[in-house]
Amino acid sequence: MKEKSTEDYLQRVCQKLVDRIQMVVVRNLIGMTREEAKRVAVENRLKIDIIIERRSRKPRDVIIAPKHSEGAEVPVGAFITFTISKGWLIPR
Repeated sequence: MKEKSTEDYLQRVCQKLVDRIQMVVVRNLIGMTREEAKRVAVENRLKIDIIIERRSRKPRDVIIAPKHSEGAEVPVGAFITFTISKGWLIPR
C-alpha cells in the first residue's frame, strides 16, 4: 500500500507544478527590427536564444522568420529564436 500512496503523492506534486507554470502567447515578430523584437520579448518575459542572420531582400536587422508561430503558447522565461535579415548584397 505504501507504493500506491507514494505514487499518488508524486502525481499530486507534479500536478501542482504543472498548474503553476505560466504561459505567454508569442506575438508576431515579422517585420520588427532586432531591437523591437528584443523589447517585445522582455515585455512578455521571454528570452532571446539564437538570432540567425540570413541574406534577404528585406532591410538589414528586420525579423524575417520566427521559430514560434504567432499565437503559440510558451512558458514564461522560454527562449525564442528568430531569423533576421542581413540585407541584400548588391553585385558590383
